[in-house]
Amino acid sequence: MIGRKKGIATEKLQGGKLVRIKAEFQDNSIISIQITGDFFIYPEENVKELEEVFVLKNIFFDEKEIENEILKIVKKKGMTLIGITPEAITRLVKKAISNPIPEEKKKISSEEKKKTSNKEKSDDAR
Repeated sequence: MIGRKKGIATEKLQGGKLVRIKAEFQDNSIISIQITGDFFIYPEENVKELEEVFVLKNIFFDEKEIENEILKIVKKKGMTLIGITPEAITRLVKKAISNPIPEEKKKISSEEKKKTSNKEKSDDAR
């Protein structure tokens, strides 16, 4: 069993909108996806449904199949996508998975957070 991995992919799309995808995966299976950026998806609460398309999918998923699933949700929910496309989402998920964050970097990041948190606590106590 391989440990959990995380990956991030960021891209400025045509039209200038920035999209960031965070992916968490383990044993060739996607655990979670987070889609953020300065694009627009309306209604906003449906972003979660687009993210859930990827959950439990194999990391070697077929891009066209996933793009079609996203398009079905967009149509079914009457969603509007501005500055982002199903193709961009799918491509960036693949990119995030193919570029996992090294374990050392994650550990350092966690340790830095603890130090910052402890410093804030001691500053608050003063």
